[in-house]
Amino acid sequence: DVTLYFITQVGAEDTIAQATAELLDRYAAMSDHIKVVYRDPVLYPNFVSAYTTETIYMHSVIVESERRYRVIDYYDILKYDYTDEGAQYAAYDGEAQLTSAIDYVTSDDLPVIYTLTGHGEYTLPSGFSDALTQQNFELRELTLLQSEAVPEDADGLLLLSPQSDLSEDDYDKLIRYLEGGG
Repeated sequence: DVTLYFITQVGAEDTIAQATAELLDRYAAMSDHIKVVYRDPVLYPNFVSAYTTETIYMHSVIVESERRYRVIDYYDILKYDYTDEGAQYAAYDGEAQLTSAIDYVTSDDLPVIYTLTGHGEYTLPSGFSDALTQQNFELRELTLLQSEAVPEDADGLLLLSPQSDLSEDDYDKLIRYLEGGG
């Protein structure tokens, strides 16, 4: 069972929020396992604090199951981009965000990708890490110097342009991981 909490003041929705409300209602109509609950932040000022200490904007959605939850921020529902000429346009991403969140909160096992650290690796670009998160990959850092091996729960290992050579010990750990099916 999944609950979709729509953080909004009923009647005060903008066009995007109205489209999101309609989308939530359509999801609920398609399954008896999906329920939509409207939460007015004025009437329930402490509701979102049970999920995060960060600001949750009006017209955001909290997707929750008994396993976990995910917050879909209003500004993730409406994606802004720019053309080469500098013009701004917006694209509605509500369905992709909602589908990904429902998959996230209902999945038994989430794939884990470790990013190698300790060799001057570049930081993963936020757009790439955001895309991995939307696809429900869990990202964790791994410093091989502090580990005896690549963790068993590693579904993938990302080495992003190490700036220094790996030690022989680190190399051996990576080879064992690869030979073991990693």
